[in-house]
Amino acid sequence: SPQTIYAEVVNTDNECPSSTQVTFEITVNPLPLVDISNMDGSVICIDRETGEIVSAPTLDTGLNANDYEFEWFLDGDELAFTGSALTVEEPGLYEVIVVDISTSTQTECERSSFAEVIESSGVEFDVNVLSAAFDGSHSLEITNIQGNGEFEFSVDGGPWVAQDGQSSL
Repeated sequence: SPQTIYAEVVNTDNECPSSTQVTFEITVNPLPLVDISNMDGSVICIDRETGEIVSAPTLDTGLNANDYEFEWFLDGDELAFTGSALTVEEPGLYEVIVVDISTSTQTECERSSFAEVIESSGVEFDVNVLSAAFDGSHSLEITNIQGNGEFEFSVDGGPWVAQDGQSSL
């Protein structure tokens, strides 16, 4: 809502006010509420053999396209897409700049938000059994790990072990 501001000049030597006062109104528009950072670390899954997208996240601002304008960037380069929710096609740092066109047509208040999307693919690996059959505890070695991304391994619902090139379970 607009706020009326009153202004006048006062002589600081004798504290005499001016004979005129000026009034004007200002309106403070809120910045758009946009936050895609909760999607930071989203994964785009790529078929390792074909390079095709298996699944891709959608970066959704949750804002109405009738009330806001959207500019999307990937690694600093502007994308042609101008909608409120972007389904990504490649990994990288995404930025959306949102401009409120519903309440601030003259000031066009804007705000931006970022999310990084990472790439992953299916993994192939070799398993070497290190323990004898029917031992009370079993050991496995995971080697020759091939794929894009960071992987963890688990056997029969056991604890997850991070990939480090060669993992023992």
